Amino acid sequence: MLTTVTVILFISLLKGHLVIGCVIPCACSGRAVDCSSKNLTEIPPNIPSNTTELNLSGNNLTSLLPNDFSDLTSLMRLKLNDNNLESLPDGLLSTNTKLQSLDLSGNNLISVPENLLSMTTDLRVLQLSDNNIISLPDGLLSTTTNLNSLKLNDNNLESLPDGLLSTNTKLQSLDLSGNNLISVPENLLSMTTDLRVLYLQNNKLESLPEGLLSTTTVLQLIYLQNNKLESLPEGLLSTTTVLQLIILQNNKLESLPEGLLSTTTVLQVIDVSDNNIESLPEGLLSTTTSLQFMNISVNPLKCCLMKNVTKRLTTIDFVLGSCEDFNTTTEIKSFNTSDCKIPVDGGWSIWSNSSCSVSCGNGVITKTRTCDNPTPSDGGLNCIGSETETSFCNLRKCHSKSCSHSKKAR
Repeated sequence: MLTTVTVILFISLLKGHLVIGCVIPCACSGRAVDCSSKNLTEIPPNIPSNTTELNLSGNNLTSLLPNDFSDLTSLMRLKLNDNNLESLPDGLLSTNTKLQSLDLSGNNLISVPENLLSMTTDLRVLQLSDNNIISLPDGLLSTTTNLNSLKLNDNNLESLPDGLLSTNTKLQSLDLSGNNLISVPENLLSMTTDLRVLYLQNNKLESLPEGLLSTTTVLQLIYLQNNKLESLPEGLLSTTTVLQLIILQNNKLESLPEGLLSTTTVLQVIDVSDNNIESLPEGLLSTTTSLQFMNISVNPLKCCLMKNVTKRLTTIDFVLGSCEDFNTTTEIKSFNTSDCKIPVDGGWSIWSNSSCSVSCGNGVITKTRTCDNPTPSDGGLNCIGSETETSFCNLRKCHSKSCSHSKKAR
């Protein structure tokens, strides 16, 4: 009888139905199996079928078989990060319907199968960062309606499908940083009404659609630094009423829309450093009563053009930045606006015409104008050009007795 039990137990261990002694060379704790950093080149056989957490990170896996995880129907967390995977087989996760977290970061993936996640309807966290992914299938995330964190950073993405996130209404964190994106679809976030954090830094973005954030009413943090943005839509942040931080460092912005922050009443941090901004609109900060930190350094700010916002800047706890005027660079909060003399360049008046210089025959008409529309002041430039212009005039033929230029008798 004892021999029979021993044989049954041995067979069960071989089939992986029990977690006694664990799978060599892995370590086990409850229903979690840790096979990380074991120099593995393939998935170990006989992983217990009731495993809920499997860590295969930091190995030398270069490929996977379609049925590698088919018996792990209870699997909830799978870590395959930091391997050398170049591709994934179709159907890899077709039986893993309880999967909630999948980490494929730090591999050499160029693409992912469109049906990779078709059965993982309970997936909450997906990490595909630090690969070589060039594009994403349209329907990749169509069934992952419970997804709340998506990391696609540090790939080679140049564009995104319009409907990529159309079913991901519970998404709270989206990381698209470190790619080659030039633009993003206007409707990319139209269904992500619960989005809290958006990372778009370190791309090649040249512009943003005005309606990009129109439905992200609970968005709190936006990172847009190190792009090529030249301007921002006036209504970009019009619905982001709980925004607390926006980073726009190192772009090509020449100005900011006056109404950009009009609804961001709880904004605490804004960074627009390292751009090409010469001044800030007078009403830019009028509603940002919670602002604590503002970085406007490394911009060609003109002190006197900032005269109308300097008073508001003095009420912010930390302001980084300087401005220049009168050949002097000054910390923006310490500039004395009473010294400001804004140069006014001169402008010409309308021309006034004289009458012809003769009453008959050939003469001259002289036009004059003055540099008083406006008059140059406070170092402004004088008008360019001449104050007078002349042109020829020809009246009726002169008669000898009436012509004002008649010849003298000899």
